[in-house]
Amino acid sequence: RAGGSALTLEPTSAVVVTEARAHPLTLAVAMPKGDRLDWLVQKVTELGVDRIVLLHAERSVVRWKPEKTAAHLARLQRNADEASRQSRRVWRVTIDAPVESIQDASRLKARS
Repeated sequence: RAGGSALTLEPTSAVVVTEARAHPLTLAVAMPKGDRLDWLVQKVTELGVDRIVLLHAERSVVRWKPEKTAAHLARLQRNADEASRQSRRVWRVTIDAPVESIQDASRLKARS
């Protein structure tokens, strides 16, 4: 209902509160070729992963150019957001830029 300059929302059914996981689930994965990364992000989001850390593994074929990393991450985040809406997730998935090793990924975990 609109009353002057304020807007009041009233629930039409019971309000459900979902708390964040005490121990978030993080997946560190080497980037696959082709559109498999998009598929992977979609499926692990639907399964409930909270954070995806992309790795540039020693034998990885896929390497993102630094100037295009932001665009790639934005596309993957849109895919994750869409998968979240489809699976009715409440919490947003975090996707980290590619790191060179699993040790770098563990430092990311320590920072967050």
